[in-house]
Amino acid sequence: MKVFWNKGFKSTSIADLVESTGITRGRLIVNIASELTTHGEQVKRIVHDGLGEFDAFSRRSIKVVQARKEIPRSLDAAATAKALLVMIVAIRVPGCGT
Repeated sequence: MKVFWNKGFKSTSIADLVESTGITRGRLIVNIASELTTHGEQVKRIVHDGLGEFDAFSRRSIKVVQARKEIPRSLDAAATAKALLVMIVAIRVPGCGT
């Protein structure tokens, strides 16, 4: 960690990390790849769980509004919640990827 503090994150090279940790370049890259894979799986789980919670919240909310007779009971809560989720996931922030 000291190498990051001394040189800054963007200025630290693989060679700097190899020198500061004392492990080989190959081992360092394997360790980084392993961490990225682990964190990638964690992010996928978090997103999946969050989308599931949003879907459940949307269904409950639609049913509440139907009970208040603000929207027709004939509206399928599950299908509407799914459509809403699809629209939200499809939103792209300009300049932040495709």
